[in-house]
Amino acid sequence: MNLIYFKICPSIGQLIRGLLFINLIILLYYMIKKDLYSNNLHYSCRTFHQDTTTIPQSLCNTFSTLRGKNQKVFSLSIFGPEEDLIFTRERSLQYLNLFFIEVQQLFPDWFVRVYYHDDSILTEKDIVHFECLYWYVDFCNIKRILPLVSKYVSGRIWRFIPIDDTFVDIVNIRDLDSPVTKREKLAVNYWLNNTTKSFHVMRDHPKHMSPIQAGMWGVRRTKGNNRSRILEKVNNLTLMKKYKSIAGDEEFLADHLWPHIRQNETIVHDSFHCFKYGEKVCSPFPTVRAREKDNCFVGCWRPCCVNENC
Repeated sequence: MNLIYFKICPSIGQLIRGLLFINLIILLYYMIKKDLYSNNLHYSCRTFHQDTTTIPQSLCNTFSTLRGKNQKVFSLSIFGPEEDLIFTRERSLQYLNLFFIEVQQLFPDWFVRVYYHDDSILTEKDIVHFECLYWYVDFCNIKRILPLVSKYVSGRIWRFIPIDDTFVDIVNIRDLDSPVTKREKLAVNYWLNNTTKSFHVMRDHPKHMSPIQAGMWGVRRTKGNNRSRILEKVNNLTLMKKYKSIAGDEEFLADHLWPHIRQNETIVHDSFHCFKYGEKVCSPFPTVRAREKDNCFVGCWRPCCVNENC
C-alpha cells in the first residue's frame, strides 16, 4: 500500500504543477489580449516596430496608422444579413477574398479597408487569416472608431469614413458584392491622371439612376473642400436615422453631397444618363463595354465579369 501511495503522489504533484502552468498561460493570454484591444489591435502575423500612442491615429486601426500618410484606399463595409439577407457570413467572406485578389491584380499600390462591427460575421480568426494572406488589407472596427455611429448609422455608410481621414489621399468607395474590373480601373486612371477633379462618379447600367451610386465613386482628398460635409453629418445621429433603409446610403449622398459637388468638383463616367442629374462634366467610359451576354458592367453583382478582358 505504501509503495502504491508513493508512486501516485509524484503523479498528482506533476498534475497540479501542470494545471498551475496552464492557468498561468491562460492568464497571460488574457492580459496580452486586453492590452492589445485597448490599443485597437488584435492577434495577427503582423509585427510592430513603433509606438503609435503619441501620434495622430487613422480612422481605422494601428496597422493603417503605421502605413503613414498619402494612402490610396478602397473602402468597403461588411454588415451581414441584418441589413441585407444576401450577405450571409459564408458569402461575405467569399466576396471579401475575391475583392482582395482583384485589387491586388488591378491596383497593386492601393490598400483595402474593411469597416465592420459584428463579430459573428467577421471573427478575429477571419481577420487574422486575411491579414496574413493580404498585407495591404486593414480591418476597421467601427465600434472602436465611432461607437455611436456603429449603433445608429447604416452599415452601408461606414465605408465613407476614410473621406475624412488625414492619412488618406484618395479613396474609392465600393460594394462588397461587385468585382473590381479593368473597365473600372481605366475610368479611375482617367480621373486621376487626366483631370484635377476632386470627385469621380460612375454609372454603367440603365438602372444606375442615382446621382451617386453608393459603391461606385471616389474622392481625391487633396483637392477641394467639400469632403468633410459627409462626416459632419454622419455624426448627426438624429439626421442619420432617416437613412437606415436599403437605399439610405444613396439617398444620403443625393441629399447632402451631390448638390455641393456636381457642378465644379466632379467628373462622371456614364453610359446611359449623362447630364441627367445636373453634372457639368460627363463622358462615356474610356473603354468599350464587354459583350452583354457577359453581364459585365461596373457595379454588377457577382458572379459577373468572368471574362478576363472585362
